[in-house]
Amino acid sequence: MKAGQTVPTGERRHWVDVYNPGDPEPDGDGGWQTPMVSAGAWAVQIRPASQRELERVGAGTSVTTATHLVTGRYHDGVKADSRLVFRGRTFNVTGVVVPEELNVETIAMCVEVTTPTPPPVGAQGRAARWAPR
Repeated sequence: MKAGQTVPTGERRHWVDVYNPGDPEPDGDGGWQTPMVSAGAWAVQIRPASQRELERVGAGTSVTTATHLVTGRYHDGVKADSRLVFRGRTFNVTGVVVPEELNVETIAMCVEVTTPTPPPVGAQGRAARWAPR
C-alpha cells in the first residue's frame, strides 16, 4: 500500500456522483435558489462511520456529525458543502480530510439524507396517519 493510502483500489466499488453548489439564481417566485452543479463521478468505498473512526480520521478538523465515511482517490472537487449521490441515496458532506496532505486519497465525512417515503397512492386511510402533526 502506498503512503497515505488507506483503502485498496479494489474496495472502491461504489460510483457516486459529486455535486457542488453553483451560483444562486432567481427561482421565479421572488426568491433565490442555489443549483447543484456536477463535479463528475468518483469511485469510492462507503461505510458506516463509528465514533472511533471519526475521532481518528477527523482529528484536527471540525466535524459536527457524520453517519458515513466515503473514501476514494484524491478528488479536488469534493468539499465540505458537496453532495454525493449513490443509487438514489444522498449524502451531504460535512468534512473532508486528505491524509498527510499527499493528494493521494480523499475521505469525506457525510450525513445520509433520509426522508420518509409517503405511502403509495391508493392506500386507504393511511395518508392521514402519515401526515406530520
